[in-house]
Amino acid sequence: MIVQRLVFYTYNLLLSVLGLLYLPWFLVKLLVDSDGRQRRLERLALGCSTSGDIDVLLHGVSVGEVKAIRGLVDQMQRDYPDLKLAISTTTATGYQTAKSIYPDLDVLVYPLDMFGTCSRFLNVVSPGLVVLAELELWPNFLRACQARNIDVAVVNGRITQRSLAC
Repeated sequence: MIVQRLVFYTYNLLLSVLGLLYLPWFLVKLLVDSDGRQRRLERLALGCSTSGDIDVLLHGVSVGEVKAIRGLVDQMQRDYPDLKLAISTTTATGYQTAKSIYPDLDVLVYPLDMFGTCSRFLNVVSPGLVVLAELELWPNFLRACQARNIDVAVVNGRITQRSLAC
């Protein structure tokens, strides 16, 4: 338990240091790149656009994962038509793909794995279940889900006994 906490705090300390180093570049891109401005703000869980109360949030990191969950999304919509689904993705191309494949669903930008951003994102989206395609497991996001009693499922991923122990 002590080792896990030490790893967690070290991880967050490193993220904070890297965030401070990244901040000047981020601010310049925010001012200069009007096309990516909204996406960058949403990565910080600022300006996240959804009506909230999502039943299931399905996350595909980029184009491949967004396409891979299509069958699952279609099946869920057929079997549970009243279920409110949303798709989240990390990359710009994944976002555009999700918008085109799922025009009737909320498509969101997945937050950076910093405690504040994950908490803000989950407060706005408020999913009952998070489904992660592949093994994009981010510690702060998982902890924020755990703190809110949000179940997390992994589809199309493989976890070994060794990695499960971490």
